[in-house]
Amino acid sequence: MNVRSYFKSLFDIYKKLKIPPPLKNMSGKQAKQPDNECIELWKNEFKKYILEIVEKEKRYPSGVEIGNHFGISHIWNIVKVSDLYKELGLKSYLERENRLTFFRGCLS
Repeated sequence: MNVRSYFKSLFDIYKKLKIPPPLKNMSGKQAKQPDNECIELWKNEFKKYILEIVEKEKRYPSGVEIGNHFGISHIWNIVKVSDLYKELGLKSYLERENRLTFFRGCLS
């Protein structure tokens, strides 16, 4: 039995199984014809991870941390982290709270 006789590409198999496909050769958000279904599969996995960290550790994971967890060098090729937080109903980094910055200059 040949897999190609039932599916056009391996990406169709991943879509059918609802598993995020490998990022190699995947059409991301910057492509001429982005593969929105594959992007949504990845976004759902990212959202699950974000909710897990927020519930367990009471903190918000960064884009770098999310990428490291999934073995992806740049998740921004797929989605913005602030968009993920908005879709989850969480505040993005700049909306969370007022941040205080301290300047440590020389005291002369």
